[in-house]
Amino acid sequence: RILAGFEIVLILATWPLWWRQGKFPTIPLVDSLALPLFADQTVVCVFLATCALITGRSGIRQWDKTVRVVSLVAALVLCVTSQQRVQAWHWLFVLGLSTSLFRPEHGMPLLRSVLASVYVCSGLSRMAPTAHQGMSAVIVDQLLVMSGIRIPMNGEGLPELLCHVLNIGELIVGVMLIWPGSRRWGILSAMALHVTLLVALGPFGLRHNNAVLIWNLCC
Repeated sequence: RILAGFEIVLILATWPLWWRQGKFPTIPLVDSLALPLFADQTVVCVFLATCALITGRSGIRQWDKTVRVVSLVAALVLCVTSQQRVQAWHWLFVLGLSTSLFRPEHGMPLLRSVLASVYVCSGLSRMAPTAHQGMSAVIVDQLLVMSGIRIPMNGEGLPELLCHVLNIGELIVGVMLIWPGSRRWGILSAMALHVTLLVALGPFGLRHNNAVLIWNLCC
C-alpha cells in the first residue's frame, strides 16, 4: 500500500513521461508492441486507478488480488511501450507488488529481500578506484560544502575516504537488512542514510529532480 501510494505521487511528479506529451521520445522495448497514444493513456489511467485501490484497501479477498494482478500487468505494459519508464522506483513497485501475490509467509521475506537488494546493489554499483569521480563524490562534496568545509575532490585524502565510506556504508545497510539479528539497526541506518541523501539532494543542496527526493522519502 505504501509503494502504491508513492507510485501515484511519483507518476504525477514525472507526468510528461507517462502521458507522452512530446517532451520525451517514446522508444518501446519491442517495436511490434508499441501502442497508439489513446491506448497508452488508457493503460496509464487503469494503472493509476488500481494503485489508488491498492492504497485504500488492506484486505486479502480475491477481488483485491485481481486488482493487484491488473496493476502489475499495466505497470509492465507501460514499460514495454516506453523503455524510459523503467525507472528505479517503478521497477521497485513492480517487484514489491509481485511479492504481494505470494502467501504472506513467502511474500514478506521476498519483499525484505527486494528492499535490501536496493542498498546492496546501489553500494556495489558505485565501488570503484575512482570513487571521487562518481555520484558519491557529488554527495560528499555537497555535504562538506554545507558543513563549511571546502576540499577539492581530487582522489586524495579525506574526500576520497568519505566516498568509500558512503559506498561501503550503503552496502552494510543492505546486509543488515537481510540478516534478522541486525535488521532493526539496518532499518535505523537506512533511515539515517535517506535523511542524509535528502539533505544533500534537496532544495538547499543539489536541487535534484523531485522524483529523486520523493523516492528517498518513500524508502
